[in-house]
Amino acid sequence: WGGKIEDIAYTVTHGIRNTQSPGARWVEMPAFGDILSKEEIDTVVHHVRQISGQEADAALATSGAQVFADNCAACHGDNGEGIRDMGAPALNARMVRCLSVRWRA
Repeated sequence: WGGKIEDIAYTVTHGIRNTQSPGARWVEMPAFGDILSKEEIDTVVHHVRQISGQEADAALATSGAQVFADNCAACHGDNGEGIRDMGAPALNARMVRCLSVRWRA
């Protein structure tokens, strides 16, 4: 979770399973660090930033759109709108942009 490049990359790399935090979300998102290359993760991070209205590298985001379609859209929706029944949050929402600010306080 979070809106910073590092936060998104960490989530994509490690998934959403965290035994260190009792407040962690538990869903079935796999750890894509074992599936995607670092370059693919970088592109999908920029795509997620772009669809959530954040600053992103346009070329990387364009490449990441296909990675997202192939690996993320089944749960997060074609446009990142999230699929509640899958336990997958919206990635194109204002909430994604605000999380890093909210958790700094």
